[in-house]
Amino acid sequence: MDLKAIADALATTFGTITVTTADGAETATATADLPDNVGTLALLVYPPETGTLEVGVSARRNDLYTFAVRVLRDPTSTPARTRWLYAWYAAIHDKIITTSISLGLSYVSEAEPVSMRAQIDGEKYSSIVGIFGPFDVVELIVDVRVNEHLPTIVP
Repeated sequence: MDLKAIADALATTFGTITVTTADGAETATATADLPDNVGTLALLVYPPETGTLEVGVSARRNDLYTFAVRVLRDPTSTPARTRWLYAWYAAIHDKIITTSISLGLSYVSEAEPVSMRAQIDGEKYSSIVGIFGPFDVVELIVDVRVNEHLPTIVP
């Protein structure tokens, strides 16, 4: 099992997304390589925030990891920030509904979106001006179930 490979596969699933409001268009490409800082917009797959670890009697790993996929927007870049939050929320929701989350990894048995949120000033990150400050956020939580045989464990 490779948690970074899972994060990369989630980023590939989201790919590049463009949203449009009356204020124009924005495009973001998903990445699991978290940057040192964020300019005005980023689509990021974070490392798992929680994990439930289980090894059964048959020497199988049956873990559950929770990954967050977040759109971060600089709240000072536009006065129409709520319109952008609604647009990004709809785009992330539509992407996940129309795209099967099949990560293409033999040890991933399931990847299921479980919740979403949109929040003004809802997430802190380093900005390009060197300030660790608030960003507007649209977040999708994905539970990933890993199921694989562990050859190093003797039942």
